Amino acid sequence: MMTYPFYLIHDVVGAAMLGGLTRAGVPCLAAIPIVGAAMIAVSWLIAAEAEPRIDATADRAQVWNCLHSA
Repeated sequence: MMTYPFYLIHDVVGAAMLGGLTRAGVPCLAAIPIVGAAMIAVSWLIAAEAEPRIDATADRAQVWNCLHSA
C-alpha cells in the first residue's frame, strides 16, 4: 500500500523539491505536478521494493515475534 510511504515523504521531501524547482526557475504551476508525480513514484518504490525487503529482514531477525509477544 502506497499511502503510508506517501504520507511519510510528501511533506518534507515534497516541499523541499517544490522549493528547489521554483528557485531554479520552474514555474509553480509546472513544479506542482512534477513534484506530485515524483512523490507518487517514490512512494511506489518504497512500497514495492523497500518494504518487502525490510519485512523479510525483520522476519529473519524475528523482530516481529519479539514485538508481538509483548
